[in-house]
Parts: sequence; structure tokens; C-alpha cells
Amino acid sequence: MSASAGILFDASQAGTPRAGCGELAYGLGCALAKTRDDIIFADTFGSHVWTETPFSSSCDQEFNVVAKFAKHSEAKQFWDRPFALVERSLGYPEVVHANNFYCPVGGRAPVVYTIHDTVVFDTPEYTDERNRAYCAHQMVRASLYADYFVANSSATKDAFLKHFDVDPRRIQVVPLGSKFGWSKQISEKAEDGPPYFLFVGTLEPRKNLDGVLRGFAAAKLSGVVAKLKIVGRLGWMTSALDPIIEALGLSQDVEVLGYVPDDRLADLMGGARALVLASHAEGFGMPAVEALSVGVPVIASDIAALKEVCGPLAFYCDPSSELSISNAFCQAANLSGDSRSDLAQECRRRAANFTWREAAILVGSVYDRAIQSDPSGVRRGLRVVKGDVLPALRSRAVRRKFWERLRSDRSSALTKYWERLSVIWGGK
Repeated sequence: MSASAGILFDASQAGTPRAGCGELAYGLGCALAKTRDDIIFADTFGSHVWTETPFSSSCDQEFNVVAKFAKHSEAKQFWDRPFALVERSLGYPEVVHANNFYCPVGGRAPVVYTIHDTVVFDTPEYTDERNRAYCAHQMVRASLYADYFVANSSATKDAFLKHFDVDPRRIQVVPLGSKFGWSKQISEKAEDGPPYFLFVGTLEPRKNLDGVLRGFAAAKLSGVVAKLKIVGRLGWMTSALDPIIEALGLSQDVEVLGYVPDDRLADLMGGARALVLASHAEGFGMPAVEALSVGVPVIASDIAALKEVCGPLAFYCDPSSELSISNAFCQAANLSGDSRSDLAQECRRRAANFTWREAAILVGSVYDRAIQSDPSGVRRGLRVVKGDVLPALRSRAVRRKFWERLRSDRSSALTKYWERLSVIWGGK
């Protein structure tokens, strides 16, 4: 199980089925493997993520894959050791690229850390405590110990810098790509039937499905003749959608499809009037660039990340306003055939700026910087705490002790965090 001094790339979420973080790992990892010959994929990475069908079993190409285990217990036993021992078992990789929020500490290889979003800090009400504790813990660790960062958008980079005192020069913005390249075949295979809108994503609070459904119901009352198809697995803090769909009188107009494979999703995406992404928060919004790549516009929240992706090719709405979402549905539904055709061409042209190949080139440049730099010199000034920075704070007594310890440590790298973190967990 040796990485043979290559780039250890975290592919722990790139198995199937994949959510957004997994799509990033899969798309970026495959593109990196085409542009470099030193990429070694880690089937598991850290002990908190486990996929029944891992990357090594779900990809259709031959890659160098390490850290493969048949059982989660075996993976935990491997990764719960000090990271220096993990590194040794993996043949001392030159760079470690973390993609699943886990930030390894204590190794000798420079760490590149992917920042997906800062939701746990900006809008903690959209996460449960377990998710909040783990992700905040790991992001704080990364701010102190990681050497370089990959941010999926300028909006994510800016948000991260609001929370953490990190040199902006160590953060590389890497826009993501689409797994769908537009083609005549996709357009011809697009699903038949009445016009429809499409939602794609994990069903979780920040995706604003409640607001989307209410806005869609209002649009139907305004005369919109279309259906809404919802694709994605049920996530945290979200119950089944059937009760609200029935309460809004949409039982004949909304179809909840759950997870669908990529070939079916391509057909669904290519036939939609618009993708609906009226989220309260996004780091990038990968479904948006996927929709643009097949010539489909987006009903998007007027938030920085989605404006960065969609530019002028979206029907923007206020995610907190049912009326605003309804108006966006109406605008998209009322486009004439010629206008839709022209808009589709513009969407595809814009999507051409977002490719996994370009993402891989940018990330590869980060690896090269990490290899050529002196990682100990970069990190020495930030290593102000030994061991874990933030324990899993699940009781007020533990939280209180942590805040007291943090306040007594006057190091500049930590004093700015304790008040923000205390708010996230609802007080000291």
C-alpha cells in the first residue's frame, strides 16, 4: 500500500452514489490523472467517510489506488493512527490533497486542502450539530496546519478569509467543470413529455426545497404549465417531501426521483426548461455549470457563488421570497422558442470556461508550488496548538472548558475564533 512519493489525492467521496463533494473529487481526480503521471488515489481518507461502492470499484479507468479496505472498521483502524504512521504506510507521498473536510496533521508532506464552502460558519442553522462540529473542527485545523488551499470559487475564498487569518496567496481559486459535454445526442435523448423544471442536489435545508415548492405552486397559480422534477438523495434535517407537496396541491405536478445515474441525469438536464438552484447558500453550485453545459439556463439565488458561475444567464431570485422565486419560474416558462434557442447557445459558450482540464492545470500548479516550497517554513508560524484544536463539542461542560482554554491562549492565530465558534454552538 505505497503512494511511491506521488501526490496522494483524497478520493474517499468519489465512489457511488456521489454528492457534490464527491463529484468534485471524481471530476478533478480523473482530469489530474490525464495531465500528470504522479497521482495516487486514496480510496479512503480519514475515518469518518465510508462509501459502500468506493472510487476503485466505480471508476471506468485503471488508476493507482491505495488505502483500499473491505470494511469501515479496517479503514478506521488504519486512519485513526497518528498521520505520521499513515504517511509511512503510504510510502511518504510528496503532497497530500484533502477533499472531504478532514485535515491530516502531523505528517511531513505539505497538505493541500479543498474549501467547499463555509456554511457551518455563515449559516449554521442549515447543518446539524454533528456535521457542524466535525466540519468546523477540520476547517479550523486546516487554517492552522494546511500549506495551500483550493477554493471552488472567489466567493468561497472571500468567505473563508472572513473567518480565518490565512495568507490569500496560499489560496488558489479553481472553478469546477461539468461532467456533461453538450452534444447533439444529449439534445435528441432529452426526455419527452410536458415541459418541466429540474432540481438537482442533496435534499437538505440550505437547498431551500420548501421555498422552491412554494414558489413553484405560486407560479402554477399564475398560469405556468410545467412540472417540477426533483433529483437527489434525502440529506440531513429534511423529511420526506410528500406532505408539503400534497399540502400545496402539487401531487400531479411534482415528481421526486431520488438519486439517478449520470446517463439518466444527462437526459433530464438536457430536456429541462431550466435548472432550479434557489439555495440559501452555495460554495460553487456544480449543477448550475452542468446545466449551462447542456444549454439549459438556471433559476438561481442572487448569491455571489451562483452569480460567479451563471453570469447574466440565469433568472435570479431572492431565496427567502416566495414571490421572487415564483417570478423566476414565470420568466423561464414564458421564453419563446427562438429566445430559448439563443439562450441555450449562450449557456454553452459560458460553460466552455468551466472545464475539469483547466481545473486540473490550476490544481497541478498548486502541487508544484507545494513540492518546491519549504513546507516547514510555511507552517511553522501557524503551529500554535499541539494536538486537536477543537474537540467534538457535544456538552456545555466540554464547551466551557474549551472556551476557557482558548481564551487563555493569547496566540494571534486562535484568539479570533472562540467568539465565532461559541455562537455556532449556541453559547458557552
